[in-house]
Amino acid sequence: MFITALVSGSILHWLAVDALGSAVRSDLIRTASAASTVIDGDLHRQFTSPDQESSELYKKAIQPLERIRKAAVDLRFIYTCWPWFTLPAASSVEERLFDSSGTDARAA
Repeated sequence: MFITALVSGSILHWLAVDALGSAVRSDLIRTASAASTVIDGDLHRQFTSPDQESSELYKKAIQPLERIRKAAVDLRFIYTCWPWFTLPAASSVEERLFDSSGTDARAA
């Protein structure tokens, strides 16, 4: 009897955790989709240094994100990001990440 209750409880717990994870993921995807309609990607691409966080341009750029964050009571943070490099072909990855001296090009 105890084993049956333990197995049943474990299965129910696993199903509940899975359902909660799916709900959170779905909400995040919905929020990200909505946010993508008000974000100026070209403007955000200009921000390459944390020093720019105090600029007026940066403050203007994050206003839509701040409105979304305040409207969504379950969000504490909201971020944007973009790929800092593209990979046109797998064979060129090594060339793009490291210069001829072997130094990591991303550190530049």
